[in-house]
Amino acid sequence: ERAVRVVYSRKTSWLSGDSGGRGEVNYERRMGRNWLQDLAKIKSTYVKEYISDADCIILVFKEPFHIKDGVKHNNWYYEASVSISVGILLCALNNVGLVTVTSTPMNCGPAIRRLLGRPEHEKLAFLLPVGYPSKSATVPELYRKSLDKILYFYLKF
Repeated sequence: ERAVRVVYSRKTSWLSGDSGGRGEVNYERRMGRNWLQDLAKIKSTYVKEYISDADCIILVFKEPFHIKDGVKHNNWYYEASVSISVGILLCALNNVGLVTVTSTPMNCGPAIRRLLGRPEHEKLAFLLPVGYPSKSATVPELYRKSLDKILYFYLKF
């Protein structure tokens, strides 16, 4: 319960990165030349229409610790708990015909946390724009490593 906090929002263009040109300068400065070159292949820019046009945005916060009666208590395994929970959520969304893309909030977590009035010890882990697939949506052609490059069997006899 304490490891995952989910907040819903509706049509929030302030998350898209489109800030009258200021977003582009900030994006290019923060990301660096290699990042921008690699992402140019898949036509990724600072404007994230998949966020601003989403029907719903799910923000998943992780909570490394909580405070009860003025005493700090660690939440053990919160990283794994949050990741597994988001994986189950992704499956459930897909099962009902919705789509999303996992997005890690690059440096916007603290601002979103403050905007929503979340406690300082909570950290934004995932930003999930959710909706029905657009008829004009395209997926870049990405290549995966073959199974023999990533899967190893260790047998003990």
